[in-house]
Amino acid sequence: MSSMSESPRDIFGDWRKSVSGNIAYSLMRHLRDTALSMRGVAVNAQKYRLPLGVVFKIDEIWMSEVIEKILPHTKGIFLDIGVNLGQTLLSLRSVDKRRSYLGFEPNVDCVSVVRKIIRLNEISHCVIIPAACSGQFGIARLFHYLDSDFDSSASMLPNFRDVRARRGETTIAVASVHESLTAMGVERVGIVKIDVEGFEADVLEALEMVLARDRPFVIIEVLPVMESTSRMHATTRISALLARLGYISFEIVKDEHGNLRDFREVACMGAQKEVQSSDFLLSPVSTLPITSSK
Repeated sequence: MSSMSESPRDIFGDWRKSVSGNIAYSLMRHLRDTALSMRGVAVNAQKYRLPLGVVFKIDEIWMSEVIEKILPHTKGIFLDIGVNLGQTLLSLRSVDKRRSYLGFEPNVDCVSVVRKIIRLNEISHCVIIPAACSGQFGIARLFHYLDSDFDSSASMLPNFRDVRARRGETTIAVASVHESLTAMGVERVGIVKIDVEGFEADVLEALEMVLARDRPFVIIEVLPVMESTSRMHATTRISALLARLGYISFEIVKDEHGNLRDFREVACMGAQKEVQSSDFLLSPVSTLPITSSK
């Protein structure tokens, strides 16, 4: 019998630890997620259906706003490197229904969900490659830091985050971006989005020929260097590549609600102190042909 000093929180915690409590709690979470997934997800006031039990929201409100502004100035496919659950795909489709889309995603659990989202919403002109994007084909390891099958913080770099925070690792496929684009019959790339948790330098180097040939805009996340030697080295590689290609870096500045506010030219990505300032637009021209005003 519980003592009178136990709080409801303590009693609930003990109940959850029991076998029957754990089963019941898991069932309640499943029912909750099923109900929430039936509501779908909204992007630009457009609702998209989600598979049962899958729940997420589009936190990067600015993404669709940036895409909408640069699309008219580009030709070619939208290349999404780091698809996760298809957040960028839905942002793209909220402003353009027919621009061809090719995505790379190494987490097969994420790929399964995205393919269901594509079918549920009858999204056309898009292909998902279940592999990480690189300069060659191979096998690699993906290190996980969240207790989720869809861990968006997972990284291919073993020392990108504190190893003590790891929750496991999986074996993944790696695909050559050049051979993949050739196999898919891609003639031109118009926009690239890169969100690969520390693997940005490798991806950009693999894409160097594409960047030099097609001059696409690149939307990229580069987290703060802080005191990490490996992150600093990667940032140096990125800066050298952009200098070779004549690309200019602009921070995507957001307001307090996560909407696009402005583009601010920066000398070096990764020097920022806040994670919220880690999204950038790489431009093949020194003066952006767009404005931040709506």
